[in-house]
Amino acid sequence: MTDFHNVTFPFPTDARISAAVNAPARILTRADGAEYRLARGAVGRIYDIDYKKLSRKEFSELAVFYIARQGARFSFLFRDPHDFSSAFRGETVTPTDQIIGVGDGATTGFQLKKTYGTESAIISHPVTSAVRAAVNGVETINFTLDPLTGRINFNTAPPSGETVTAGVEFLRKVRFSEEAIRFHNLSVFTGETRILRLIEVKD
Repeated sequence: MTDFHNVTFPFPTDARISAAVNAPARILTRADGAEYRLARGAVGRIYDIDYKKLSRKEFSELAVFYIARQGARFSFLFRDPHDFSSAFRGETVTPTDQIIGVGDGATTGFQLKKTYGTESAIISHPVTSAVRAAVNGVETINFTLDPLTGRINFNTAPPSGETVTAGVEFLRKVRFSEEAIRFHNLSVFTGETRILRLIEVKD
């Protein structure tokens, strides 16, 4: 992952952030009106950040961070304010939030993931201090975590047929969409940006 910097975007606390789910599809319509719909890529997220006014400190943080990433060159981590946890919004993470597998008596490694209806998404960048796991509903701390892949490895393989669950907070890998960010009134270190866009990057 040479094009990835393992740092988190320090966005200002008063920034207004809107998120959109990007689900590219190709739609073909027959002469009789029937449609064929084909996915054109993975579902991802796009974040638009409206900064309004920037303070001296905020401008400095953003400029330094942007330059260090070389614009759109290097991806980084971002906390989605709307979707950052395995729990329902506003609730505390529990070790039974998500089913991540079923024990077979031999397998020790399981991938963290979150289910959205009938689809599931792999969690590759968990917050290490906010990962909990359980086997058959009983919480355990006898596991290790790979923070760069989101895989947990139990010290002992869960028994055959027992459900393995986990709860987690997580970050998303994103990059800047723009190759340049324009600021106004830089001479007084206060100004406005237009919308700053971040695009989710898939592993």
